Amino acid sequence: MTDYATHPVGKHFCLPQDLALLHKVNSELDHHAIGRYSEQVVGVFRAAWPVMLGIALVAILLSTGFLLVIECMATTVVWGAMSSLVLVPGIAGGYLVAMSGMKGGADGMVGSDDSASDRTIGFLLIGVAGFFCSCTMLHDKGYQEGCGHRHACS
Repeated sequence: MTDYATHPVGKHFCLPQDLALLHKVNSELDHHAIGRYSEQVVGVFRAAWPVMLGIALVAILLSTGFLLVIECMATTVVWGAMSSLVLVPGIAGGYLVAMSGMKGGADGMVGSDDSASDRTIGFLLIGVAGFFCSCTMLHDKGYQEGCGHRHACS
């Protein structure tokens, strides 16, 4: 129960009918951070709704496409990812090891002592590539054994 006349807003809140009290309430709401930022958010949504709708549609299309790719080409995706896990560090490591033998290392600056760090990072990357290569071979062996058992059982 209030001491002044009000009118309902949104079926949950009441605002005063007296203009002086209403002005005081509005000024307090205007100074609150939520009031300031909510106006900015509403303004952005009103101005940029076509962009946001386009983003939502692109997100739906890309996610549907991703699900179709995973459903139809899961083996290709797995082998592509495993191949890139072997090739990218292997090529980068081989390049760094090869460049470490040149004077100045990969950056070509003589006297910077980058050759030793290039060689270390190169061999580390080659080791990472070897690890993923062994994982790929073990995965392939397990996959073929699993398929063999499946065909033998059917």
